[in-house]
Amino acid sequence: REWICAIKKGLLPTGESGIDTPPPVAQFFDWGILRSQVKDLRSAFPDGHAEDQSAPLSQGGVVHTLAVKANPFSKTLQKTREMHLGAECASIVEVSQALQQGVDPKDIIYDSPAKTLSEIKHALNLGVLINLDNFAELRKTKHAMHSLGLHSSE
Repeated sequence: REWICAIKKGLLPTGESGIDTPPPVAQFFDWGILRSQVKDLRSAFPDGHAEDQSAPLSQGGVVHTLAVKANPFSKTLQKTREMHLGAECASIVEVSQALQQGVDPKDIIYDSPAKTLSEIKHALNLGVLINLDNFAELRKTKHAMHSLGLHSSE
């Protein structure tokens, strides 16, 4: 419905794009629906933040996040941050993007399936949460923590 109005107002071009002309990109989000879904999510899986709006998202053991890869627009990240959602980042570039939009490092989950040692060190320095996908990443993280003077809970 909104995209039809946008075309009628001339906000979106019509017709086919040429080979040298990239197609237009637009994102339409119903914030009311998203707020309702976030409320339902928190009802089913409380995250500690639901009871205390000032609490860090990671305090409750559950961190609800939005995938930056699927929602890379700055406005989307800003709005979801206002809804107290964290950011799930599949690359270190996405981590930087989330930080630039004001997401607290403690509310970012770095979840790349193939993290390099330097990326792990960078993520540790930033203070973001890191999902470790395999034993190789666990070894890299242990090495990174040792080289940074951080202590593991072993």
